[in-house]
Amino acid sequence: MKLLYTNDDQLLVGHIRNVVESAGFDVCLKNEILSSAAGGGASPLDVWVEVWVVHDNDYGEAMKVVENTLSADDGQEWECSNCKEPNGASFMLCWNCQVEKPQIQNSLMI
Repeated sequence: MKLLYTNDDQLLVGHIRNVVESAGFDVCLKNEILSSAAGGGASPLDVWVEVWVVHDNDYGEAMKVVENTLSADDGQEWECSNCKEPNGASFMLCWNCQVEKPQIQNSLMI
């Protein structure tokens, strides 16, 4: 197993886990329980939740998914490629036809 991603923001770590799993990679989380120990004598960096890729040979491709996800520009509205409806920047799926946001499709098709 290899470490893919860690952060003090557990929601962001969970998002990365979901995106990488959706791309077809086996991952696991570490330190889920330890994260509550921060401030109680444990170093915060030692208890951040971590996303690990299960199969070492998947590391490179899974890391590309992480990098694409973190670099995606989510600050602009986007137009659905299927139905041409405008969607808010935070929408990951078209509200009208449920087609994925273009940056998400690209990051999954590595």
